[in-house]
Order: sequence, then structure tokens, then C-alpha cells
Amino acid sequence: MGDQVMGDKIVQKGNYTIGKIEAPARRQPNQVLILTANPQGTPQLRVDREMRAISMAINSGLHRERLRVVTAADVRYYDLQHLLPHENPVAVHFIGHGNQAGGIVLSDDGGYPLAVQPEDVAGTFQHLGQSVRCVVLNACYTRAQAKAIAVHVPCVVGTTMAIRDDLAAEFAAGFYTAISAGRSVDTAFHVGRNRVALGSGPAGDDDVVLEGDGRKIYLHD
Repeated sequence: MGDQVMGDKIVQKGNYTIGKIEAPARRQPNQVLILTANPQGTPQLRVDREMRAISMAINSGLHRERLRVVTAADVRYYDLQHLLPHENPVAVHFIGHGNQAGGIVLSDDGGYPLAVQPEDVAGTFQHLGQSVRCVVLNACYTRAQAKAIAVHVPCVVGTTMAIRDDLAAEFAAGFYTAISAGRSVDTAFHVGRNRVALGSGPAGDDDVVLEGDGRKIYLHD
């Protein structure tokens, strides 16, 4: 007679051995890292609204088990160097302020605003962001920063002008709804723009831009 299987054990006749049938290792979900920065003295943002929109979009999607939201609040200028290698995210989403010089605004150690140069942030992704497939800079005037990061990351979303807080949240909701449904970053970008248009009318063609080719970039796989 052949082996008999009893529950999670294999029992062999004669000189038998008992061993557990090991289940396949469960794959860990991909991390979406949300960074927020609203330093003292800068206009107050509804950070909670955008974070909730992202979480709801991901957690209600077809691939919700493949994606996990991780947040880091009140980000200092050096925090990204710790967060990228520790979390190994596939996507980084920034909620905060940008300036017309093209950089993003983070906090110094006292919690006050510090404008960071685009090439310096890009350098952090170059050296520590090998896992990152997409960056979304959901803040004002971030195209220059997006272009700099896109040298090292496949695709980056940026803005060419000031963007209203509520419209930023609408874009994020549409973007991550598509991502969690298994669509590409390129498709998610257009769904985000469409979400804004549905609620507020069409935006300008270049208000929000995608640097890089997102047609073959997916975040759930």
C-alpha cells in the first residue's frame, strides 16, 4: 500500500515517518509609503482627508491583499534616508507643500519649513530607492522635482502649478482606485485626472504630469 495522508501529516506504512505538509510561504504585500509634511508656518493641509482617500481606494480594490499602506508623518529632511531601505516601498506618495523653485518643503528638527533641492531628493532615491517603481508628489509646483527623481525611478507624478487640497485628494483617490484594481501607473494617472474632472470639470492638460513611461509599471505584482 502507498502512503496514507492524515490531516497535515504523512504516515508511511512500515518504517514510517511523520512530517507536516508545509503550506507555500505567503507573499508579503507591496508597501505604499505615504509621507506627510506640514511644517509650522505653512498653510494647513487636510492631510487626513487625502490619507483616508488613499486607504479607502486601496482597501476596497481587487488587489487589496497585495498592497499595504505605510505612513510617516511630519517628515524631516533626513527621514527618507531611513524610510526607503527600511520599508522597501514600491510607491512613495508625498502630501505636503512645494515651492515655485521646484523643490518640496520638509521640516527641520524644530518643525519649521526647509525647502529641499530637487537634485538632493533625487539623490536619495538614486542610492536608497531601488525598490521604488512610482513616486507621486501631490503638492504644488513639483514638476522639477518629478523630473529629477524620474532619472532614477520609472515614473513620477508631479504638478506644474498650485493645486487645491481637495483636488489633490480627489486625484489620489482615483489614482489608487485604479492601482488596486490592477491597472498600470499610466492608466491610474489618467483615472486620477478623470476623477478630478468628474467633480470639478476638466483640468488643464499639463496641470498634473507623469514623468516616465508608466504603461508597463504595476504596483500590485
